[in-house]
Amino acid sequence: ICNGAPTVVPGTPNTGTVSLSNISLWNGSCGFADGLPERVFKLVLGGRSNVTVSTDGVGTDYDTVVYLLSSCAANATEVAGACHDDIDATDPAPYNLRSDLTTTTPLEAGTYYIVVDMSSNSDAAWTDGAPAPDPAHFSVLVTVTAAP
Repeated sequence: ICNGAPTVVPGTPNTGTVSLSNISLWNGSCGFADGLPERVFKLVLGGRSNVTVSTDGVGTDYDTVVYLLSSCAANATEVAGACHDDIDATDPAPYNLRSDLTTTTPLEAGTYYIVVDMSSNSDAAWTDGAPAPDPAHFSVLVTVTAAP
């Protein structure tokens, strides 16, 4: 799944699809993915950085969980504090089910993997009860700023 993972360019939206027929390797600690499929992107940091990953953009049509991994192995470790599910329950649907992750501490230079997971709530993707499309579409925007 990671051999073909596209490398993100910060500031440039990355779009993709995920299908219920895709395999699942991980579940983020903050969401309810429960074995549902995900898509992976590679993020290469040249120096110590703060990172924001958002699926809150035009083109995301299902409930996402976003998290960062320190490697792409089946037993990969999630980066501490780098998991987000559901922006704000007070926002109107469908915007409240997208994810907006900001790292809680700066990340050291290196390679990380961004996982855009399908939430287990995706079978009722939005509060109107409509099922998630298959394939489901998403847009990921990554912002990287230098950290002291």
